[in-house]
Amino acid sequence: MIVCSACESAQFLQIEESTIRFEAAEPRSIHEKYRCTNCDSEGRYWYLSGEECVMGTVELTDERPRTVR
Repeated sequence: MIVCSACESAQFLQIEESTIRFEAAEPRSIHEKYRCTNCDSEGRYWYLSGEECVMGTVELTDERPRTVR
């Protein structure tokens, strides 16, 4: 999960830009720009060739979103 490192939460993150490139019907690369509406910070996420990277005031965690039933 991607979270705001300043707020330590994903609750206020919004995706402002998202680009996905496909090759042979599989995602080849993903680039997303995030903004936290709580503290106005920004960050970016990249996925390329199986590797994930973040920059700015976002963190990549092993936690997964909980399902509300």
